Amino acid sequence: IFVLGGLTGVMVAVVPFDVQVHDTYFIVAHLHYVLIGGVLFPIFAGLHYWLPKITGRMLSERLGLWSFWLTFIGFNVTFFPMHIMGLLGMSRRIYTYQTALGLDGMNLAASIGAYVLGAGFVVFVVNVWRSLKHGRQSGNDPWRAETLEWSLSSPPPPFSFRQPPVVTGRSPMWSRGPAVSEQPESVVRAVAAMDSAPATWRATLSSDPLTAAPQGIQYLPGPSLVPLMAALGLLVAMLGVLTQLYLLTPLGGLFFLGALGYWLYPRGQRLEAMRRDRVADASGLPVFMLGAQSTAWWGMLCGLAVLGMVVGTMVFCYFYLRLFSPQWPQEGLPLPEFGLAGPAFALLLASGMAVHLAWRAVRAWKQRAALWLLAGGGAGGLGFVALFLMELSALGFRPETNAYASVFHVTGWVLLSLVLTAIMLGGACWFHLRKADKPGDLFDQLNAQLTGMFWVFTAGAGAVVFLTLYVSPFFL
Repeated sequence: IFVLGGLTGVMVAVVPFDVQVHDTYFIVAHLHYVLIGGVLFPIFAGLHYWLPKITGRMLSERLGLWSFWLTFIGFNVTFFPMHIMGLLGMSRRIYTYQTALGLDGMNLAASIGAYVLGAGFVVFVVNVWRSLKHGRQSGNDPWRAETLEWSLSSPPPPFSFRQPPVVTGRSPMWSRGPAVSEQPESVVRAVAAMDSAPATWRATLSSDPLTAAPQGIQYLPGPSLVPLMAALGLLVAMLGVLTQLYLLTPLGGLFFLGALGYWLYPRGQRLEAMRRDRVADASGLPVFMLGAQSTAWWGMLCGLAVLGMVVGTMVFCYFYLRLFSPQWPQEGLPLPEFGLAGPAFALLLASGMAVHLAWRAVRAWKQRAALWLLAGGGAGGLGFVALFLMELSALGFRPETNAYASVFHVTGWVLLSLVLTAIMLGGACWFHLRKADKPGDLFDQLNAQLTGMFWVFTAGAGAVVFLTLYVSPFFL
């Protein structure tokens, strides 16, 4: 199902075809084949697979088959005819149509299919309710599965493994590896230390992604309702956009950021407990890790990869319009000038270099040099923001003027990225000043490293934006 949705996605990526089917039922069909095939069916499969582990009771196989076939058939009867109706001109988002279009039969079939699809959902709910009341006990591993969660009781205990299991292959339930005592000395020490884990904070082993060798003690946040509150704040922000109650958007966004900051804020007592705890000494592993050994480093790298795709998309859109538009710039708009943009992006690059050097100074325990460099980086960032805002206001066209103006103003995301890095920079400086008597603190170094990664990326993205918008028009 998902592949069919992907194929129609390739079709609507062809501009002449998309012009014909835009805002028709073909788009509705494509969207639902992607969403149902890529999201809903896998969710139902996962629920049937893991509910016995969650509840401790098996679902009915007969009701499961009924639920599957009703859902599968109902979905295809509902949405497949929409491809044809869209090609025949059936518009989306309408509640009626003329009989002369000849679409009555396919619309009736789609309506019947929707009821069949709904019946499949109802059968699933009945199956879950029946399982909770009368389902037979599932046992630990009803599927003879290969992964570790099936070694636990059903439902699982609140704390899964007191002693971290040693995994030596892709299917640990099928191929039992050597006992812990037969592992290398580093593994034996790490497992023994974690077996007597500290009671003041939750932790697990961090291991190498290729060899699975223990490389550190990973802190885990405790149970909290704060992430749920943060998600509710984000929901309010999105609802503000959808309902055009735009005041809710900044309020929900601020609440989201505040809750997230409160949850992630590294409190001094917790950090001190982590530094002093005997589990680190007993295992011979660090509690705070840098570079590729740190999960925070990998998280930042993945986030920057996503932002890099955003930059790439902007560059692609710009050059697509530039190379295929009969007139450029569109509607006779002026080409950008270097007046304010040149100094602005120069300051951005200089600030990125300063923050990178500050990170190296922190690693070398040169506190005074690090603070001066961080201050210089922050000043360069503020200078860029001021000059670039003046540049955007002096352009003489708005984002809604045409596609060229819209792509041009999308570069404003660089400002948002810089605001985020400035917040990170402020936090790094705050923690650095609070621990002036502890040079070389690894947590301090991690703060500086992550801030430097984000800031240097922003500076590099700014360079790409500058070359695309301000330099390339003079050569193409």
